Amino acid sequence: RREDLWDETTPIPVRDTHLDGSDLRDVLRHVLAEADDTTRTCVVFHVVDGMTHQEIGEVLGLSAAAIRKRISTFKRRLAANPPAWMDELQP
Repeated sequence: RREDLWDETTPIPVRDTHLDGSDLRDVLRHVLAEADDTTRTCVVFHVVDGMTHQEIGEVLGLSAAAIRKRISTFKRRLAANPPAWMDELQP
């Protein structure tokens, strides 16, 4: 199915993979703070809770395509322009 291809989780671009749980939560909180409420909810439901685009769409009253677009746009923007403080996470 086409949606299965889109459901693959793309990691949020954090350069240091040795963050413990509390540090990772702080990073996610800062990164997601820059997103609008609906996009933030989509990303958390998908990345953290493992919900599909269809499931998120049903909860939020949006189409699966709209959810895919929001998550994809968020990831592209973050990858293209990571916050400056992310450089401090490198060992």
